[in-house]
Amino acid sequence: MGEERQQVLSIYERLLEAWNRRDPDAFASLFGETGSSVGFDGSPMNGQTEIAATLRAIFADHQTAAYVAKLREIRSLGSGVTLLRAVVGMIPPGKTELNPAANAIQSLVVVTEAAQPRIALLHNTPAAFHGRPHMVEQLTDELTEVVRQRQLVAEAGQQAAAADERRGRSGRFEAIVTPLAAERQTVTAATPFPAPIQTPSAPHGYPSRPCGSTRGAACPRRSPARRSARAS
Repeated sequence: MGEERQQVLSIYERLLEAWNRRDPDAFASLFGETGSSVGFDGSPMNGQTEIAATLRAIFADHQTAAYVAKLREIRSLGSGVTLLRAVVGMIPPGKTELNPAANAIQSLVVVTEAAQPRIALLHNTPAAFHGRPHMVEQLTDELTEVVRQRQLVAEAGQQAAAADERRGRSGRFEAIVTPLAAERQTVTAATPFPAPIQTPSAPHGYPSRPCGSTRGAACPRRSPARRSARAS
């Protein structure tokens, strides 16, 4: 599993690098011919041609944010099939801090055929944690540490520092993310793919559904007395 794991991790790093470089062809080339990507808003993209065309339009119309990620696991699902799970954050152009509304969970299924790994499925889910703001804060803090360490993809565990040094990922982070912050000062959208449009009421680009409620409903606010009682 060691070599296969490194191949899967490498293809994931190259995927995020391609997004951060705004390179739709490099991004799509990592997928198999029938590979699929499910975007932040649930929009599907199927096959290399559609993935490249969709991202080309996104990059042409929007100033996109840059990814950082932290691995949760890489494990085999069977012969030649591997699952990678990670959490991701996005740094808006011209900024140095994450946009918590763009935090997401990513799952990647990689299939290896003829010794050539290709992405079969990339799935994005917003890390909204409705009604649990402390979990949003915890994840943002965790991903902010990845940014502070100048990493692109961080691994959990004691081996992370050694693995980062071997692959030189700190340098890759600076080479990709730092120029983005310097060159793109106007923030028009922090866009996990495909691109949402930010609004003051829904900064992640989609209607807010707090507490798992129906659309338009609001979470009940705790009174100061209830908050004090909960804190005690």
